[in-house]
Amino acid sequence: MKRTIIIMLFNLFCVLLQAQNINVKSFRMLDNDLTANTNGTYELDQNGEKAALIKVVSNQTGFSFDCGSLGVVKTMQKPSEIWVYVPRGVRRITISHPTLGVLRDYDFPVSIEGARTYEMVLTTDQVETIVKHDVGGQYLIMNVNPSSAIVKIDGVEVPVEEGVVTKLVTYGKHNYSVSDPYYKEEQGIINMGKEKQTLNVSLTPNYGLLFISTTPDHGASVYIDDNLSPAGTTPFQTGKLLKGNHNLRIKLAQYETKDTTINVIDGKSDVDIPMSPLYGTIEVTAPSGCHIYINDEDKGSNLFKGRLTEGLYKIEARKESYRPYETSIQIHKGETKVVSLSAPTPIYGILNVNSRPVGANVFVDGKLMGTTPLILNDVLIGERKVKISKDGFESITKLPTVVENQKSDIIAALQSIRNKSKVTFSCNVHIDSLKVDGIPAKLDGVNYLTSGTHKISFVIDGHEITDNIIVPKVSKHFNLIMSGEINNGTHNKKISSSSYSKDFKIKDPKVENKVFESVEEMPSFPGGMSALMKYLADNVKYPVDAQENGMQGRVVVSFVVERDGSITNVQAVRSVYPSLDSEAVRVVEAMPRWKSGKLNGLPVRVKYNVPVTFSFQ
Repeated sequence: MKRTIIIMLFNLFCVLLQAQNINVKSFRMLDNDLTANTNGTYELDQNGEKAALIKVVSNQTGFSFDCGSLGVVKTMQKPSEIWVYVPRGVRRITISHPTLGVLRDYDFPVSIEGARTYEMVLTTDQVETIVKHDVGGQYLIMNVNPSSAIVKIDGVEVPVEEGVVTKLVTYGKHNYSVSDPYYKEEQGIINMGKEKQTLNVSLTPNYGLLFISTTPDHGASVYIDDNLSPAGTTPFQTGKLLKGNHNLRIKLAQYETKDTTINVIDGKSDVDIPMSPLYGTIEVTAPSGCHIYINDEDKGSNLFKGRLTEGLYKIEARKESYRPYETSIQIHKGETKVVSLSAPTPIYGILNVNSRPVGANVFVDGKLMGTTPLILNDVLIGERKVKISKDGFESITKLPTVVENQKSDIIAALQSIRNKSKVTFSCNVHIDSLKVDGIPAKLDGVNYLTSGTHKISFVIDGHEITDNIIVPKVSKHFNLIMSGEINNGTHNKKISSSSYSKDFKIKDPKVENKVFESVEEMPSFPGGMSALMKYLADNVKYPVDAQENGMQGRVVVSFVVERDGSITNVQAVRSVYPSLDSEAVRVVEAMPRWKSGKLNGLPVRVKYNVPVTFSFQ
């Protein structure tokens, strides 16, 4: 008797009919079933590869399965079906049952691939099972451009991975939308049937780009649509801007702020903004040797060309020992002024020079002025170098300070050099003072001494060293040498000449924490002064607020070069404007290690100053 039973379990519909023996009703690959390739439900064969899964559909239990030499990986009884895992590449299977018999060597109609799921529907003399799988929907695949677009299906945002949406949706009509801030939104309806569908959506751009420049100068800050932060500094290309009108505000030091409206269209547009200057141009010349000062700021010697904002300016030609030449000038925007400065006026004092014996030559700053006794009425004020010399006598050099309209007296008692030897000294390190027989002597200069024994004393960093030297009847040079060796806290020293040599020791000077301003070997930037200037030019950034406020000038930064060459105690000792001061300090603090300064051949701490100039030129 034939009977039909309909079983509905979730979305599975089973129809039961009488049949004979074990037979395969159908065998197929389940394209959308990922069970054999999903973590938790896949199995590995003996080679470590993911096995194929055959879902054997039957309402009977107790089946055994055999794939010959390749074997069966695993079997699992599930409701209304048996999961049989087999290695990839098997060709046939034998199915046996204790009461229903054997189906021997069933040849698979398709190739068995690893990590894929198949369905085998069995019929027996008890039951024929027909299974129809339906999950109630199908996959929708959307390829969207740009990949950053937001995709919504039925009003719900769905994930987009590298421009691709993969979504399982129910059968029927669904609304979708694809949007991006800089593209035109696209909306539509898709009708999902039994087959998966692929939808390609490429949005139409709704933006443009601007390449903005300014004339006559670059470096202007550009603000777009009332944004408080600049979008960039001219010349530059903006990011994406929505098509339509946008407000631009352009700010550049020494120029009027410019407001304009630009219509952005598709693609890239070039926009050049003419700027109206708030400055005038000035060219100042001064006589040779004179420095030009504008409002008390040194602009260099002989010639200055530059820009000045509108206003009244004091312009001077200055020279040491001269009274400055001064004038004023009104600068108007857009105009060019040429100023030629007259020479400063010399300021004189009086020198009265006499000597014993008289008749000595008098040199002032290297120029022969006459012989003693001598009155000089037109001597430039300030410190002057006066040398008094006479054959057969030791020369004397004085450094008087000449004061305006006042007389300075110099009286020199010249010492005879007859029957004396010419003696010179030198040293490879700095000497604070040198004396012979208690009288100051010249280092790297000529001394006249009688032949015989003399007591020599010199001071290095506060430590006095004394010894005796023997002066012959001929000229002799004595060289004071520091060996540089350290032995138990002392330095080896030696005085030598072609006929004299003697070793002696002094204590190591205590210079560990002292900061010097001048030593015989000053610290230096790696690569020298030119490398330092290049470093400053490459790294100093002109602060925007200083530009917008027209601030410029020279900041002097002081710092200490430590014994290891590192930079410490950085501070602006000559200030111009807060942001300029901070930028100068920042750049100096970031300098690489210097070559340290040395005293007596040893590294010491040295104070150093560096000027950092900010200029619109």
